[in-house]
Amino acid sequence: MSNLREFTAGETSTAPLATQNTFSNDQPGSNSTSNQGRGSFHGKGKGRGSGSNIDKSVQCQIDNLYIDEPPQQIQNTLQECKYAFQEVDPDAHADYVSCVHFSSSAQPPLFVSGSWDRTVKVWNAENLTLRYTLRGHKGRVNAVAISPDGSLCASGGDSCVIILWDLAEGRRLYSLDAGAYVHALCFCPSRYWLSVCAETSVQIWDLDNKVMQNFKPDNRPRKWKNHHCTRLDWSADGNTLFTGYSDGAIRVWRVAGGNY
Repeated sequence: MSNLREFTAGETSTAPLATQNTFSNDQPGSNSTSNQGRGSFHGKGKGRGSGSNIDKSVQCQIDNLYIDEPPQQIQNTLQECKYAFQEVDPDAHADYVSCVHFSSSAQPPLFVSGSWDRTVKVWNAENLTLRYTLRGHKGRVNAVAISPDGSLCASGGDSCVIILWDLAEGRRLYSLDAGAYVHALCFCPSRYWLSVCAETSVQIWDLDNKVMQNFKPDNRPRKWKNHHCTRLDWSADGNTLFTGYSDGAIRVWRVAGGNY
């Protein structure tokens, strides 16, 4: 089913379907933590959402980010926070907001937020009102993702279960057993696939057939032996999956021939 293998930068590959590159820094680095949850940009770059691990709020800011040439310079005139759904708001989350994802494809545009209160909330991005509160997780929600057409939301977290939601009706469709903590989720932009950043592997789910394939890096000795995937994202054409790991490596998985 899979014909992937890992090879280091500079090594040639003979795998007919797909290959993988690994970029890493084996120098020990300092551990750091962030008090801000995961967020995403609006498709046209006009807005940004962020989840907070401090005040349990969802905040919306209006960005003005542009490149001025010459000389090449990126200037960011980030304006003040326009809206905040605080803890005192009856629609707000009751615990840390761990993740936020925008979709400009849905009509009207929307964004979703996941929280340690075990809920996923769907918000109207135009008037910033709550549309749905989605319940069903039995543990903290760590990751949310919206399908390219804006019709589906996937959410996952500490309960090791991924739930697929219908965003038009705000209802649960079905669940997938990841078998491990879910750290991140991402829909493939060109195929009906959901990629999962799990504690023990990278998973790709074919949502048409409910078939899953696990991908794991090779077992060469590294400074961090029990490494796991922490983040992932697809290229725009859906042929390359970029994954970040707790061992300091970035692994690049390439897809060819319509297979993974």
